[in-house]
Amino acid sequence: MIDAFAAATQPKVRKISPYLFIFDLDGTLFDTEYDISDLTARLANDIGLKVTTETVFKRLSGKDSAEKFELIALMNDETLKPEQMQALCAAHQAGKVALLDNPKLPLVYGAQDLLRTLKKEGHILAVGTNNNEDLAIRALKHTRLLDFFEDRIYTPGSVGGKSKPDPAMYLKALADLKTPAGNALVIDDSLAGVAAAQAAGIASFGYADPRYGRRIDARRRDLEQAGATLTVETLIDIHTLLLARTLPSRMNKPGFSLD
Repeated sequence: MIDAFAAATQPKVRKISPYLFIFDLDGTLFDTEYDISDLTARLANDIGLKVTTETVFKRLSGKDSAEKFELIALMNDETLKPEQMQALCAAHQAGKVALLDNPKLPLVYGAQDLLRTLKKEGHILAVGTNNNEDLAIRALKHTRLLDFFEDRIYTPGSVGGKSKPDPAMYLKALADLKTPAGNALVIDDSLAGVAAAQAAGIASFGYADPRYGRRIDARRRDLEQAGATLTVETLIDIHTLLLARTLPSRMNKPGFSLD
């Protein structure tokens, strides 16, 4: 009788129905966004364009390199010549490759725990990144994350060169993995990534790095305006919200369900 009473009064664990999680890499799983911002600032300063790493990180994160350098030039009341832009972008890409192709590549806090928990619960995990596939795979091997994703890695090379904010790689993931958009979630720190998710009809979590400091609220608003369904400041918050089923009504995309 006591055992039956105990069983009846135990809190029930709410399980999440299996669905597809599509993760970005830079700034979402890999803690590289600040270092990439520092690289951008150093390259700009080298040609006389004054900008700080903090400014690049807090105001330009998530933009492609050409757009970053164009905006930095405008801040300095300058215009870059085509050959200057080409050289800057080439140097930026080389520096970014060096950051990612690194056995000591750091992870965002909570990344491995979240992936491990989601895999244990039977969810499908995939990557959607604007990096090329070879670099993405090498970086995932360095961080021992490749086993979570296996061959479910989607890049511009998967979809004829189309990169986020184009939704093509997300749509291909849905088709390949035979998953309706309502049974998928995107996790991305970039405006382009959450915009691509919205265009694909997929709900998304926009990750706002706590290092935005006093601009964190502004960053969360930017992510939401770009298409994020919900924003979080730690990856652990994602699993907590899903498990507790405390998502706000705006998370309820057509077809999306936690049941």
